[in-house]
Amino acid sequence: MTLNPIVLVQSFEALNFLEIDEVRVIASISSCFMIFKFFDLLRIFEETAYYILLLQETIFGIQFYMILILLAFIMFGIPMGILNFNRFADNEIIEHPTTVWFIDLLINQYIIALGDFMMLVTY
Repeated sequence: MTLNPIVLVQSFEALNFLEIDEVRVIASISSCFMIFKFFDLLRIFEETAYYILLLQETIFGIQFYMILILLAFIMFGIPMGILNFNRFADNEIIEHPTTVWFIDLLINQYIIALGDFMMLVTY
């Protein structure tokens, strides 16, 4: 709830103390927290409480599988990152949607795991 006033105040033209990219990140995090809070409020009603509990149990049940998936992404992503260091900027294997190299590796491996092999074919 504290991030919403920041986005609201930043929307006034006289109070531009953040860049538009920073405001978009804050707004997306804020909306994500609001959706989490909405799901938390759905536990009040008997009809929806069962499904929220089912969702929580499912997420809790797959936590060890998600650790294995994360380790597999890291296992294949780090060698790709090392190979990427020898490439020029216009011919890189790993794109840079963020400025953090480790997150870029994870995003790249996730996209490849989804089946986007065109990224590998063009190089």
